Formats: sequence, structure tokens, C-alpha cells
Amino acid sequence: MMNIVTYEDIHDGDMSELTLACFDHTYSRAHVKGMMEADSRLPHWGGELYAVEDGRLMGTVGVLYPRLKTPHGVVRVGGIRNVCTRPSASRKGVARKLMEEAHHRMMEEGVPFSLLMTSGSLVAYELYRKLGYREIHSFPTALKKVSPVNTRLEFMGKPDPEYLRSLYMESVKELHGLVIREEDYWGMAEARGWPDNGNVITVYDGREPIGYVMYRNRRKQLDCGEIAGESVEALRDIICALEASARCEHIVFYYINPQHYPLLEEMGYTICSDNWGKVMLKEFGDERWPDDLIFHAGIYEAY
Repeated sequence: MMNIVTYEDIHDGDMSELTLACFDHTYSRAHVKGMMEADSRLPHWGGELYAVEDGRLMGTVGVLYPRLKTPHGVVRVGGIRNVCTRPSASRKGVARKLMEEAHHRMMEEGVPFSLLMTSGSLVAYELYRKLGYREIHSFPTALKKVSPVNTRLEFMGKPDPEYLRSLYMESVKELHGLVIREEDYWGMAEARGWPDNGNVITVYDGREPIGYVMYRNRRKQLDCGEIAGESVEALRDIICALEASARCEHIVFYYINPQHYPLLEEMGYTICSDNWGKVMLKEFGDERWPDDLIFHAGIYEAY
């Protein structure tokens, strides 16, 4: 018989064995407790559900409660994360039972929607569809082959999380979706280990900060996870400075703010929205998410 339990009933070694199989990292009860202390979106029971059968850990699903900005205001919703089934238990109903328990707990909380982030290439994608989820967003990317340019801007200084948060919130004030950056977002990221706060750099023009960028140079490309500027002109200058800092031929933007599309296209970037990365949503009641609404999720709001 399969039972659903919480993290307090699972040994660290069993947690790590499962997460290494699914996500390539170790896990522990201490890590869960650390996230609970830092992340206000997690429920009091930890947000970790585990399926156990005959004393063996078969799979896990994570639950949290982010805030969603809708046309009618900000609402608390459910979020599914870290869906994992032991390889030998694949296609045996483990993930379905875990998801059904997660949905039951969400409905007890009275939230109108459940959201999850996945890849359309995964086997689990069809399970989510059968459970009532539908696509509402594909994570866009923007690509450009760049040439060396000169810049007067400097990337420096220890980031001020509140400055970053206020600038981000200003940049998404006209958008809907997972765009509510919680006050404790910096510590939440440190506790869960993603995104990497160390990749966030404040950009200065002289002595004045004009924005920030989250990026890392890889062997073949520079990846930018988030960018914001004090103005459109500042944003253009920051993108140019980013191109100047690239140690490779290509720059790729992820989690693109839809309001940045015109500028990126003007600067020669190709934007693609036909990607495997998806946001899916399930309605629990009569309220439906508008199909024609532009959805956005920041990198710190993704889970």
C-alpha cells in the first residue's frame, strides 16, 4: 500500500537517493527546514510530500503558495514544484497520487489556481494535461551574435537587494503573472540554492546606479537571466555594456520582460517563444485564467 507522508517521516539518505536520480543534487531535512525559515510561500508542514510503499521512497512533489497578479488584483495560488518519481516506479501512478494529494491540500487552502513549470518534452507533460493543466505561457528567449563594443558603464559593487526589488517591481507594474517579488526573495534564493545571487551585478554610470543584470559567461554564450534599467535609455546602455563584457560570440536572454521585446528587436535580437519551457495552470473553481492575457514570471518567482 502506498502512503503519502511529509519530510519529517523521511530519512536524509532516502531523500538524497531520490533527488540524485531526478535532479542531480542531494537533499536533507535540514535543507527543507532552512527553506521553511526563509521562504514565506511554503506551508507550515514544509511543502514536501513523499510517496512510500513497503518502506521504500517512491517519489516526491513539492507544494508552495506564491502570489499571482491577475487583472482583478493579487491572489494567493498554489504551486507545484520538484515532481520526481523513482525511475523503477515510473508509470505506476506514483506522480498522479502525489499530485492528487497536493491538489487536495491546495483546495483545502481555498486557492483558485495551481501552477507548475515544466518542459513540453517530458513524459510528465501528458500527465499534467490529464490532471487538468493547460499551457498559459512559454518561456521566451532572445539571441544575438555580438561584436565587441565600447562602454562607459561599470559592473561593480555588492548588490542592494531592496534596490533590485524596487526596480524589478517598477519594470513589471503593467504585467500579470508571477511578478510579485517578495520582500525576503534574496534570502529565499540563498536557502533554496537558486537562482544564484552571486550572478547579480549592479550597473553604474559614473557614481550613479542605473540598473542591474543577472548574467554568467559560459563557454559558448553569455546567459542573462534578468535585466532592468532606470529608463529605456539606461536599459539600452546596460545591454550594450553586457555585449561588451561577453567573452563569446552569443548572448541569450531568458525570463524576458515582454515590455523589453521592442528594444531587443531594435538592437538586433531574435526572440523565440516556441520553446519547451512551459507554465501550466489548473483551475479549481469557476474562475478561469484569461487565455489572451500576457503572462510573465521573473527568475526569482519561477520555481
